[in-house]
Amino acid sequence: MRWLKSGGVALALLLVVGGCAPAEVEGPHGIRGFQDQGYFYVVPVEGGVVVVDSGGDRDAKLLKEAVGEQTIKAILLTHGHWDHSAGAGQFPDVKVLAHRDEVNLIQGVSRPLGFLPIIFSSTDSPPPAPPLLEGVEDGHVFSVGRDAFTAIHMPGHTHGALVWKFRDVLFGGDSVQASGPRLMAGGPLFDDDTPEAQRSLERLKDVDFNILLDGHNGRTDDAKSRL
Repeated sequence: MRWLKSGGVALALLLVVGGCAPAEVEGPHGIRGFQDQGYFYVVPVEGGVVVVDSGGDRDAKLLKEAVGEQTIKAILLTHGHWDHSAGAGQFPDVKVLAHRDEVNLIQGVSRPLGFLPIIFSSTDSPPPAPPLLEGVEDGHVFSVGRDAFTAIHMPGHTHGALVWKFRDVLFGGDSVQASGPRLMAGGPLFDDDTPEAQRSLERLKDVDFNILLDGHNGRTDDAKSRL
């Protein structure tokens, strides 16, 4: 992470944020999650895999190892903070989907607004943007074979933050995280707008899911009951 100007401070803060989570988690339906600053998830689908988020390594070494020779059908980003999107640029032939309001952040045109994301993204050499980046709207459905991933806009952590629903699983990114007995938003040090992020949690009351796979804590079962 030589591109973090405040490297020592940022790394220490990052270890506090995500250092206690397991390095790898197993989800249902053959899903595997790997901690690479933020978690990324590899989802088996017909003809290959779908990847949700891409970790914080601009070279995507762990992601490449996790995928191996499997075909990546798409990379679905929950938001544009570097610890969730830095590796996406290493796959120039793969479609990358994010909310349309997040495209500028992922491309480095705009900057994050949250206090710690500003520190973490103080760069002189940002990660390469994915060439096949596509902005989508709330409710967008990415279909592959008999499966589908549905985008749910959850503004607050960032303006264009999404969660992705797959079967009974919710990929929460940093918009929905497990904290003790409850699910909650990221928090004032991380969010663009924490009150908006908290209001966005209300959107999940009408969403049918059971398991949360979030961006820094891994797997949470019986998650809907924790809202």
